[in-house]
Amino acid sequence: MKKLFSNIKMFNKILICFSLVLAITIIVAIIGIISLTKMEAMVQDLYDSDIVALHYAGEVAVDFQELRYELNKFSNVYELTELSKQQLTERYDDISEKIVSINEGIEELEAVIDSQEILDYIKIIKSGWSSYADVVLEQAAKVVNGGSISPDNQDLFTESGVVLREQFFTLFDMLSESAGVSVNDSTDAVVTSVIMMIAVIVLGVVISVVLGLFLAKIIGGPVKVMAEAANLLAVGDINISKVLNEKRMQYATYKDEIGDFTRAFLELAKSTEEQVLLTEKLESGDLTVNFEIRSDEDKLGKALSDLVANLNTLVSDIVSTAEQLASGSRIVSDSSVSLSQGAAEQASSVEELIASIDEVSTQTALNAQNTMKAEEFANSTLKNAQLGNDRMNEMLRAMNDINVSSNNIISIIKVIEDIAFQTNILALNAAVEAARAGQYGLGFAVVADEVRSLAARSSKAANETTALIEGSLKKVEIGTKIANETATALNNIVEYVEKTAEIVSSIARASNEQATALEQINQGVTQISQIVQTNAATSEESAAASEELSTQAEQLKEAVSIFKIKDAIKSPSSVEVEKPKKNTPKEKKIVSDEVVAAISLGDNDFGKY
Repeated sequence: MKKLFSNIKMFNKILICFSLVLAITIIVAIIGIISLTKMEAMVQDLYDSDIVALHYAGEVAVDFQELRYELNKFSNVYELTELSKQQLTERYDDISEKIVSINEGIEELEAVIDSQEILDYIKIIKSGWSSYADVVLEQAAKVVNGGSISPDNQDLFTESGVVLREQFFTLFDMLSESAGVSVNDSTDAVVTSVIMMIAVIVLGVVISVVLGLFLAKIIGGPVKVMAEAANLLAVGDINISKVLNEKRMQYATYKDEIGDFTRAFLELAKSTEEQVLLTEKLESGDLTVNFEIRSDEDKLGKALSDLVANLNTLVSDIVSTAEQLASGSRIVSDSSVSLSQGAAEQASSVEELIASIDEVSTQTALNAQNTMKAEEFANSTLKNAQLGNDRMNEMLRAMNDINVSSNNIISIIKVIEDIAFQTNILALNAAVEAARAGQYGLGFAVVADEVRSLAARSSKAANETTALIEGSLKKVEIGTKIANETATALNNIVEYVEKTAEIVSSIARASNEQATALEQINQGVTQISQIVQTNAATSEESAAASEELSTQAEQLKEAVSIFKIKDAIKSPSSVEVEKPKKNTPKEKKIVSDEVVAAISLGDNDFGKY
C-alpha cells in the first residue's frame, strides 16, 4: 500500500487526502442535517398532538367551570326574583354559548389526539357531558319561563359537575403525561444525534490526523533526508552515504516528485564527486585532466574546464618566461655595467649644469630685488599723482563756488541799483512837492536833495562794484578753464603712472616667479644629480641582482617542472633574446641630451616670465 501510494504524484496525494477529509466533512454535515430535520419533525409533532391538545383541554375545562358558575346563579332563588325576563334570557344565552364552546372544544380535541386510550376516555366524557348539557338547557329554559330548578336537579348539577370536572382534570393529566413522553422521546433523539455527530467528527479528526502524519512522513521524510545530504554538500562533504543508506536509496525508485528529486540529487552528488576527484588530480599538478561539460548551462563545468586550460597556458608561459628570464638576466647584468659607466659621465655633466644654473639664479634674484624697488617707487609716484589730482579737483569745486557766489552778488547789486533808482524818483517827487509848498517845504526840499545825492552815489558805487565783479568773473572763468586743463593732464598722468605701476608690478612678479622657477630647476637638477649617482650605485647592484635573478629563474623552472601540461600548448624550450650593444661615445652624448631635454622648459613656460 505504501509503495503504491509512493508512486502517485505529490499533487494527487495531497488531492486524495484532502478529498477524504472533505468526504468526512460532508458526511458529518449530512448527519447533522438529518438529525436537525428529525428533531424539527419531532418538535412539530409534539406541538401538534400534545401542546395543542393541552390548550384545547384547558379551554374546555375553563368553559366548564364558567358554565357551573352560571348554573349556580340560576340556582339562587333570591337573585332570580330580582332579574327581568330579558336578563334571564341573556343568562340563558350565555349558558348556551358555553355549552356550544365546550362541544366545539371537545371536537377539536378529538381531531388532534393520536392516542386511542385518550380518545376512548374522551368518549366517556362526551357521554356524561351530553346528558349533563341536555339537563342544564332544560332547567335553564324552565327558569327563563318563570319556573325554578328543583332541589333534586340542583344536586344532580352538583354531583355531575364534580364528576365531569374530575374527568376533565384526568384528561388534562393524561395529555400532560403524553406530552412528557413525547418530550423524553425528543430528548433521546437529540442525544442520539449529538452522539452520532461527535462520533463521526472524532472519526474524521482521527482519519485526518492519520492522513496528515502519513502524508508528512511520505513527503517530509525523504525531503528531510535530501536536505541533510544537501547540507553535507554545502559544507564540502561529498560522502552523502552518511545519510543516504541503502534503505533511503529506495527513494530513487519512487515515480513521484520525491523520486525525481532523489534521482536528480544523486546525479548531482555523483558529478560533484567526479569533479572533486579531478580537482584533486589538478591539485597534485596533473593539468592533463578534462572536466566534462554536461550541458550548455553547466557554468561550473565550463569554469573548471576553462581553469584547466588557463592553468596549462599559465604554466607553459611560466616555464617559457623562466627560460627567458634566465637569458635576460645575463643580458641585464652586462647592460648594468654599461649603464654604470654612462651614469658616472652624466653625473659630471649635471654638476657643470648646476654651477651654471646657480649663477643664473643669483642674477635673476638680483633683478627681482631691483624690480621690487622700482615697483615701490612707481607706487609712491602713483599715490602723489592721485593726491595732486584730488587737490586740483577740490580747487575746481572752490572756483565753481566763487563763480556762483559772484553771480549771486551781481543779482544783489542789481537790486541795490533798482532801489537807488526808485529812491531818486521819490526824491524828485519830494522836491516837486516841496516847491509847491513854498517856504513851508524848504526843509523837506533840503532832505529830498540829500536823498537824491545819496541815491546817485549808491547807484555809482553799485555800477563800479558790478564792473569789478564782472572782471573777477572773467578771470575766474579763465582760471577755471586752466584748472580743468590741468586736471585733465593730471588724470592722464595718473592713468600713465597706474599703467607703469602695473607693468612694473608684472615685471616684479615675473622676476619672482623666474627666481622661484630657477630655484626649483636648481633643486630638480640637484635631485637629478643625486638620482644619477644613485643610478650608478644601483647599476652595480643590478648586475649582482641579475646574477641572483638568473639563479632564481633556474629554481623557478625546477618548481614548475612538477606540472604535467598538454603537449598541444607546450612552449619552445628557449627563446633568443637580442643582446644590446654597449653605448658608444656618440650614443652616450645622445643619452645626455635626452636627460637635458627631459628637464628643459618649453616656450609656453618661459612666456609667463
